Amino acid sequence: MSPQCERFLPRPYQEKAVWEVLSLYTGGSRKMLLHLPTGAGKTIIATLIIERLLPLIDSGKVLFIAHRRELLDQTSEKLQQHLPGLAISIDQGERRADPTAQVIIASIQSLSKRKDAYRPDQFSVIVCDECHRALAPSWVEVIEHFNDERDGDALLLGMTATPRRTDGRSALDLFDLVAYEIAKPELQDLGYLVPIQYWGVKAALSLDQIKRSGGDFQVGALSAVMDTPQVRALTLHAWEEKAHGRKTLVFCASVRHAHRLAADFASKGHRAEVLDGRTRNREEILERFRRGDVALLLNYGVLTEGFDDPSIQCVLLARPTASPLVYNQCLGRGLRPAPNKTHCTVIDIVDRGRRAKRAESPGNGSLKSVANSG
Repeated sequence: MSPQCERFLPRPYQEKAVWEVLSLYTGGSRKMLLHLPTGAGKTIIATLIIERLLPLIDSGKVLFIAHRRELLDQTSEKLQQHLPGLAISIDQGERRADPTAQVIIASIQSLSKRKDAYRPDQFSVIVCDECHRALAPSWVEVIEHFNDERDGDALLLGMTATPRRTDGRSALDLFDLVAYEIAKPELQDLGYLVPIQYWGVKAALSLDQIKRSGGDFQVGALSAVMDTPQVRALTLHAWEEKAHGRKTLVFCASVRHAHRLAADFASKGHRAEVLDGRTRNREEILERFRRGDVALLLNYGVLTEGFDDPSIQCVLLARPTASPLVYNQCLGRGLRPAPNKTHCTVIDIVDRGRRAKRAESPGNGSLKSVANSG
């Protein structure tokens, strides 16, 4: 297939987002963010923006910053697909970037240690993926190194599905204005995201008694509540009743909870595998899940960001969260359209004695059905 055939044809809203950024940039704005829900194609939009900016920045370079290897590789792949002649290099872990590359894609972890290896003035565009994280000390330090004490000519562009963080702070504290935003319901109405069939499964969890850490439930305490035989059995039963046969991504309360719940599913004859931060054969498991050889993929803290598999038919939230950010990231993993996919089933284990607080209703206009189970 020729490189021309690999080029992206942007959706109308993606073209609008690119146009808004370019318009603001040529008008003199240098700090801005894009507010787009999970599944909107932020990487494609970033690729198109970079393509349009390259002729405007002369010999300047582009620095793309993210915090997960998957996001780095995904961005590199999209850029190479759309712009095969572009010199791209990755700086992450053992991978060292070629300093002559036009685009350097770097992990925040590596860049925070290696930032002095780069001249700040060589970058004319700095893109921060999942920029709600950019208020963290490591991000601030890196951004100040490349963007502070400059003559204001470099573009600092953030992308996020949720500007407001769990701790109440907003990415707008760093990025002066929103260049473009579109909401999940609008993308659902346009057919770019699928509607949700939502089932709230009520359990006696006493979440009000669980301590908070960083704006969300403390991991150990939440795991102790969710990782009981009774709650795991309720979770398994809810999936068998509402989503049996549907390809399912499961979000768990801890690594231990993920492995125990997977064992429960396996004991009932369901093909289940687990991914956590220590999983070594990660790509093999993901490939089996993509092929459909695995019915349920359980994870803790691994697949909330940077994981795209449009064929996911169900999201099982086996971990309550007080964070609208985490909630919407988990939900978004199942909303991409795919052939013969009419909706995404969401099974949410919620507290019987507590009204769930969400930043928005799960379907936000596309809610098809709600059921409660004791």
